[in-house]
Amino acid sequence: MKIGIIVFSATGHTASVAERIAGALAKEGHATTIERIEVSGDPMGHPESCVLTREPSIGGYDALVFGTSVIAFCANPVMLKYLDRAEGLGEKSVWAFVTHGLPFAWMGGNNATRQIVDHAAKKGGKAIGRATVSWGNKRREEQAEATVANAVHAFATVTK
Repeated sequence: MKIGIIVFSATGHTASVAERIAGALAKEGHATTIERIEVSGDPMGHPESCVLTREPSIGGYDALVFGTSVIAFCANPVMLKYLDRAEGLGEKSVWAFVTHGLPFAWMGGNNATRQIVDHAAKKGGKAIGRATVSWGNKRREEQAEATVANAVHAFATVTK
């Protein structure tokens, strides 16, 4: 399956998890491509006012992973803006993940992943799973490994 991994990462944490997911899915025989959303403006201080300067096309993928950070207990507004404008989602399987600085997923991570899959669903996407890596948790490495395993398992259940 051809899986697009669409990421907005301002600090590199989200991108590092995306790379691990891409590698694990490739080992399972999937063709993976990481594509980054790019912006002008201040993505850390005022993400809601950022202008999207690179919006990856999702039309050529069989399934999608969306990853971003959490800001103020919500998905980064850059990702939500991208999803609202995205074309070609159709009935594709969607898996979402977020990274954030707080120690527990219930401190914004759960809400943020729900927002991502809800925005994708408005465009016809079918949620197949989601995960959070809490950078502020001393068990973040275990969470990252579990996130990767969660993605691999979710896509193992999807047929083209």
